[in-house]
Amino acid sequence: MHFTQFILAEIFPGGWLPTIPTVEEHATTAGFKVTRVQSLQLHYAKTLDTWAAALEANREKAIAIQSEKVYNRYMKYLTGCAKLFREGYTDVDQFTLEK
Repeated sequence: MHFTQFILAEIFPGGWLPTIPTVEEHATTAGFKVTRVQSLQLHYAKTLDTWAAALEANREKAIAIQSEKVYNRYMKYLTGCAKLFREGYTDVDQFTLEK
């Protein structure tokens, strides 16, 4: 299964990531002005790495609570997404809006 299909099927079914222009359009429609868009791409890659390391450090506990299948699913999600963020294929942005 392609990684994007995996994310949409296994992690965020029905999920959707809006583009910057979509967020700007909705902000403007709601009466806001976008004054800043800040990429958090590399910060989020580091966050995902931290979460993956914490999950890996608690592997046995996580498997006992859920299952090895669920553990593997989330390790794939965390490490795969971190790679996508690091390589510039996806991003998460922070918007500053003014009324």
